[in-house]
Amino acid sequence: MKGRTKWFKTRDTYPVRPGWYECGVLLTSMQKRLIVWELKFDGVGFLCPFPMRVPVWRGMTKRAHDEAIAKAKGKA
Repeated sequence: MKGRTKWFKTRDTYPVRPGWYECGVLLTSMQKRLIVWELKFDGVGFLCPFPMRVPVWRGMTKRAHDEAIAKAKGKA
């Protein structure tokens, strides 16, 4: 996907800044494939609506993030 970083494993690293991230989640231990879900990172961990495992995540690249901020400021 254009404007997105590579996938990161949560056991290795977490996001640097708070915001919304695209996460691959597991809802049960029986589940084989990841479900892509948008979750908010509050600076400590991902805020989940109910118990789930978040083994991977990815965010916007710096360039895409800056463009989104500029676009939002232009509309305001």
